[in-house]
Amino acid sequence: ANVAEPQVWRGSIEMIYKDSAQLSQALERLEKLKEDERFKGTHFSVSRSGEDSAMVVGPYGNRFTLSLASELDVELFAPPSGGRPGSEGSQVLGFKTLSLQVPRGASAPAAKFYSEVLGFKSQQIATDQWALLGGPGEAQALVLEEADVDGKEVGEHMAIYIGDYTGCFQRLDKLGLIWVNPRFLYLDKSTTVEEALHYKTFRFKDIVDLETGRKLFELEHEVRTPMHPAYPFPNTTAKF
Repeated sequence: ANVAEPQVWRGSIEMIYKDSAQLSQALERLEKLKEDERFKGTHFSVSRSGEDSAMVVGPYGNRFTLSLASELDVELFAPPSGGRPGSEGSQVLGFKTLSLQVPRGASAPAAKFYSEVLGFKSQQIATDQWALLGGPGEAQALVLEEADVDGKEVGEHMAIYIGDYTGCFQRLDKLGLIWVNPRFLYLDKSTTVEEALHYKTFRFKDIVDLETGRKLFELEHEVRTPMHPAYPFPNTTAKF
């Protein structure tokens, strides 16, 4: 991928807010940006789909859904991300659902990969859609949606926290999938369990069919231990 080009997530991202007041304030701030000269002529748009949700398209084409959190989500995700280092001022509780477009026929074997190698609970939601559940109380989901795409990475990546950190590394290593991103050697370059524990991070980018070994699609995963300083739930025990 050409890192000089804008990175557009191959799907959509749902962000949840604690209450209607905070969601409304976020939408008001976004509405004002429509008049900003920097965003004119870009993909930027805001469209409300109800009192408690809206669709937002970023200037480069990234798609977001802003939604009101359930009472359970408020309990599981608290505090708002603005209470965490590096996100001061944000009222977003967190990401609820990420959808990812994958090639035709890839969702089911990819769901098996995520379940058996990373330990996520998988759930079929349609013939060509599978959800991988994780996060606090399994309240977050990565939804694999089949589409007419080639599955090649475009430079984006996803950071996840794994409770069975060492076991996950060993399973990926056995499959020959551990990968070092040359762009981030100053952050981490884990190729062994010892290095992964030292850096509190390791990476892989190929999702494969466990039956045939065939590559299904690419997406860089930055896998972190709950001991990572950026872990967003310091008062909870990580599962996935």
